[in-house]
Amino acid sequence: QFIDSSWRGTRFRSKVGVYLANVRVLQRALRAAHRFRASVKQCIYSPSLWELETQLLGEKLKAHLPKDYTKQKINQHRQAWDWDGRIRTLQELEKERRIKGLKGPGGEKRRQALAAKAKLGKPDRRRRGALRAGQHSERHVLFSDLGEAISNSNPCTDRKQQQAWNVANNVLDHYRLDLESRRNVVRLAFLQSLERWKNAHSAFKKEKKRLNVLWQQWRLEIQALGKTQKDHWPP
Repeated sequence: QFIDSSWRGTRFRSKVGVYLANVRVLQRALRAAHRFRASVKQCIYSPSLWELETQLLGEKLKAHLPKDYTKQKINQHRQAWDWDGRIRTLQELEKERRIKGLKGPGGEKRRQALAAKAKLGKPDRRRRGALRAGQHSERHVLFSDLGEAISNSNPCTDRKQQQAWNVANNVLDHYRLDLESRRNVVRLAFLQSLERWKNAHSAFKKEKKRLNVLWQQWRLEIQALGKTQKDHWPP
C-alpha cells in the first residue's frame, strides 16, 4: 500500500528538482550577462569617450593648456586603462554567460555526469576569479565617473607642474559632457554596436544558406561527371 501511494509522485518530484537546477543555471547566466554588459560600458565605452573628448577639447583649448598636456594625459590614461588586458578579462567573463548544465529528459547516468563535470569545473572558476581579483588589486586601476582610468602607479610630477595640471583639468572638466548626457552617449553607442552585430549576423546566415546551396549544386555536378572526368569538374 505504501509503494502504491508513493510511486505516483516520484516522477513529479524528480522533475521539480530538474526544474530548480535549470532555474539556477539560468540565473547564473543572467547575472554573468549583466556583469558583462556593465563591464563593457564601464571599461570600454566610457574610457573611449573620455579619450576622444579629451583629444577634441585639447585641440580647441590648446592655448590655455600646458605644453604637451593633452598628449601626456592621454598616454597616462591608456597605460592605466590597459586595453588588451581589459579585452582578455571580458573574454573570460563572456564564457561565464554561456548556459551550461541544463538538465532535460535523461537517466541517472547523465545527471551524474553533469554533476561530476560541475564539481570539476568549480575549482577552475574560483582560480580564474581569484586571478582576476589579484590583477585588479595589483594595478589599483579605478575609473572615474567621466571614464578616466586612474592608476596609483602614475609617476608623480613636481608641485608646480601638478598645480598647472590641476588648473588644466578644471578647464577641461568645465567643457565636458554632464554625467546624464555621457550615460546616454554610452548607452546609444552600446545599442548601435548590438544593432551592427545583429545585421552582420543576419547577413552571415543568409550567406551561409547561399553557399550551402552552391555547395550542394557543386556536389551534384561532380557526382554526375564522376571521378573519370575530373578535369571537367567545375571550380
